Amino acid sequence: MRYFLIILLHFFIYQSFAQLNDEFNDGNFDQNPEWFGNTGSFKVNSNKQLQLDTAGTGVKYLVTQNTLINNIEWSFWIILNFDPSASNQLRIYLCSDNSDLTKPLNGYFLRIGENLALDDIDLVKQSGTSEQIIIDGIDGRAAIKPSLRIKVLRDNTGNWQLFSDTTGGFNFKPEGSGFDSTFKTTSWFGIHCKFTSSNSKGFFFDDFYIGPERKDTVGPQIIDISTADATKLVLTFDEDVDTAGLSENNFSIIQNTDNYKIRKIEKISKRLIVIYPETDASYLYNYLKVLHAINVSDSLGNVSNQLFPFIHYLLSPGDIIINEFMADPSPVVNLPDAEFVELYNSLNIDFPLKYLSIEDPSTKTALSGIIPARSYLILCKTSDTSQFKSYGKTLGINLPSLNNSGDKIILRSSAFGVIDSIQYDLSWYKDTKKSDGGWSLERIYPYPNCFNEADNFTASVHPDGGSPGKKNSVFDTFYLSIIQKKLKFSVLNDTTVMVESNFKIDIGSPLGGIVKCLESPYTEYKLKPGITGNPFTFYTDQKMLPNHTYSIHLEAYDCQRHLIKLDSFFIIPGNIDSSDLIINELLFNPYPYGYDFVEIYNRSDKYLNLKNLKIARLNDSLQLKDIITLFTTDFFILPKDYLVLTENPDDIKTRYFVKYPEKMVKTSLMTMPDDKGDVILLYNNLWIDYFHYEQKYHFQALSSKEGVSLERISPDAATNNTSNWHSASSTVGYATPTYKNSQFSVIHPADSAFLAEPKIFSPDGDGFNDIIKITYKFNNTGNFGSVKIYDLSGRMVKELVNNDLFGNEGFYTWDGMNDNGTLCYSGVYIILAEVINVDGKVKKIKLSCTLNR
Repeated sequence: MRYFLIILLHFFIYQSFAQLNDEFNDGNFDQNPEWFGNTGSFKVNSNKQLQLDTAGTGVKYLVTQNTLINNIEWSFWIILNFDPSASNQLRIYLCSDNSDLTKPLNGYFLRIGENLALDDIDLVKQSGTSEQIIIDGIDGRAAIKPSLRIKVLRDNTGNWQLFSDTTGGFNFKPEGSGFDSTFKTTSWFGIHCKFTSSNSKGFFFDDFYIGPERKDTVGPQIIDISTADATKLVLTFDEDVDTAGLSENNFSIIQNTDNYKIRKIEKISKRLIVIYPETDASYLYNYLKVLHAINVSDSLGNVSNQLFPFIHYLLSPGDIIINEFMADPSPVVNLPDAEFVELYNSLNIDFPLKYLSIEDPSTKTALSGIIPARSYLILCKTSDTSQFKSYGKTLGINLPSLNNSGDKIILRSSAFGVIDSIQYDLSWYKDTKKSDGGWSLERIYPYPNCFNEADNFTASVHPDGGSPGKKNSVFDTFYLSIIQKKLKFSVLNDTTVMVESNFKIDIGSPLGGIVKCLESPYTEYKLKPGITGNPFTFYTDQKMLPNHTYSIHLEAYDCQRHLIKLDSFFIIPGNIDSSDLIINELLFNPYPYGYDFVEIYNRSDKYLNLKNLKIARLNDSLQLKDIITLFTTDFFILPKDYLVLTENPDDIKTRYFVKYPEKMVKTSLMTMPDDKGDVILLYNNLWIDYFHYEQKYHFQALSSKEGVSLERISPDAATNNTSNWHSASSTVGYATPTYKNSQFSVIHPADSAFLAEPKIFSPDGDGFNDIIKITYKFNNTGNFGSVKIYDLSGRMVKELVNNDLFGNEGFYTWDGMNDNGTLCYSGVYIILAEVINVDGKVKKIKLSCTLNR
């Protein structure tokens, strides 16, 4: 008896040794079982697949011991990442008496790769070096980058059967059958790869099995339930289902003690079934449920009854949010020098990311894995993953590159649309130093609210520069409660009012309003909703009149159905005519590393819309050059108001007193040379104002002209009257951006031919009586002549003009400088005007003034 047990034990040990089953899950092929041959030319890759990994053109093989040949199944999975041919061919040696598959041998092999495009799977007998096809597979089954699972059966008499699944699954279809019993023993099983250099890494293998035939006795099993749609479930089975007798009664859903029926099914394919649960108010999303599949059969009649736990996900905007992001990591504070986006899951369940993508206007990347309930997930570039893992759960992806400012980040669901979306700019930092880089932008309040993201984001206050993977350093549950919801409106034209809000509008709620004209003709207008969103528009039922005062009453609901009201006043903008807008102040020679600015002034009594206003300069041929559109959207300037145009408002604010910062406009400007140049304002191709400036227009006694603006003296006088410009005074810091010029003066017309004021002037750059104004007025035209300055000894110190054509009225200015460019001494000076009329008669006019240094 003991002897029998020993023999039986040896039999089972032999059987266990002889059967082959290698899925490479151990990450190697040198044990369990051991493979021999060109072992240095293969590897087990990160997907736990055996892969050819060599270079050049050649033949490489691997073999492992196998003695099974009768009543046996061979099966395996392969991918060829190329179209097979005679030069790029795979052989699977099922049986061989020689361990060197490149030498003459006796055995059987499968061949994939021929000279023609109709590549198939052939079973071939090899006797020494001669070959004979036993089974000629179906043409074209392996012609284009084949991904195959193959099964071969042989009985003990020599009957062969060949099967394949061209999807790599287990739904085998017959390739053919044949008979050959020439070889009844074997010693080796192996793979033989013939390749050119471009395909030296393109052979993949897995799931090798040699043993007794494995027969299917199990019914279809659900392997996945897709819940990306709120109304349906997509069931994926591991094998073909007999769909002929399948109905709604084969499925139900269990939640707690309730059982929900299925109202409809769709048979997409033999492995994909869509079911629609019945609609019921008590049916809760985002909770654990169980799908009960009852009496589901495969094509062989195997029946399964299965309980499959799942969660029917429903995702609403705000459930998962963009909670923090680093758009400009340099200069580094203490975080990695890399961009990241942090998501926060506010749900009480882990959520599968396979339903989501992160994107900007140019790049879209699908996500994977899960984001845990009430937790954070850091998204970064794949190459930066190791740098962020210490901060929390991290997913390396093809992260869209984030602009430092003016970019959009969207979190989108394939089933539920946009879940979160932000469009940020530098103003979100609320800190000019932090906006230069190294600090993340963090959401202040991460839970559902109706405020716009610009109010709900700010620069991180964490000493590292950000707080990825944990609660934000600026988190505040009370912050939004102190922000007042506001509506802001602007008038686009005589029938359209545009409304913006600092909160999210419920676009499904009624929007309405009334406009009343507060002066003749005292008309009342009803507002009809137009384009919805933020901003949204209203249309009046009749045209409004320009430069008339109107009252407006608006009503809108926020996303939480709170009613917000607006009562205000406005005036319809007028058309921009020539000289309505003027160039009022110019900084063309800034301090080192500083920025230029151009100040414009609305000297009209009209509200003006500056949309499409342009600025430019002239080239050497006096043609327009560097034309820049300043405002591409509606932008309004009030009557008698100022706007300052500059590329860097923050620089101007740090160097000068800016009385009205809201009147600073960040925009591109053309180059303005430090010595001389031109500035042109254009509207609808009409020259609104033009100024040719030169450095010599400055007060020449200044020790340095850097950082000193050139100010217009009178907004009503001609722009290119050189006497109408002077350096800004020292007492205001050498510039007056956004408010009245330090050298502003009202030019009073002379009562007689010539008038000089003030009588005493002090050209010291303090902005008070720095110049003397010499005005004139004539009753006739055609006068010309000169204006000169003399000291009391009769010496001419300054020739203001010579042979100048006088208008009916005008003015000149003297800043106390002589013709040599130096400041005159204190004292009394004589102003001599010589006027020649059309008849040739000469008239001399003497005036006096006192220069006080």
